[in-house]
Amino acid sequence: MSGINQKPGGSFPYVIRFRFLIHDLAGQWGGPGHVKLSPMRALTDVPPSPVNLLLPWSWQTPEGFALRGWRSPASGKPVLHFIHGTGMCGLTYWPVLEQLLPQVDLFISDLHGHGDSDGQAPFVGWNRSAELALAAWQAHAPHYGPVETIAAGHSLGAVISAMMLGSTPGVFNRGLLLDPVIMPPLMRAL
Repeated sequence: MSGINQKPGGSFPYVIRFRFLIHDLAGQWGGPGHVKLSPMRALTDVPPSPVNLLLPWSWQTPEGFALRGWRSPASGKPVLHFIHGTGMCGLTYWPVLEQLLPQVDLFISDLHGHGDSDGQAPFVGWNRSAELALAAWQAHAPHYGPVETIAAGHSLGAVISAMMLGSTPGVFNRGLLLDPVIMPPLMRAL
């Protein structure tokens, strides 16, 4: 059995919850709520949806488009500012980011043309994307107060995070770069 629920007025359109059965090698079926430490395992509901735990945010750029994303309510914990990789959105990483909620608050940014953010052409480029992501963070940072901040990202998001770290020292205390796209000098010459 599965169900799809839409959050009224939300920009993340679907929350999918599954109940399903897994067939084991002996031909047995497990039922909902039935969990054993064996090859057969039944899974019931997936973890809570991000739309139940996060708040949507938006920031209007000087270029006329909006950057958007999701953030956890301020709790006094350090804030992890996370940016996705190319072609993805921040909530793609929800299964991983959700695991960090006991230790950090989250500020998840969708870059221009990705996820919930507007996607007008032309793309503003990496440098401008870093400037805009930083400005969007600075507009929302007061919600969290004076806490430690960590700039984090995957792939393109890691590059944008590194650019933010280097452009304005002191805005972020640390960085966490996952698979940053960094070209060696020989590749840049091509």
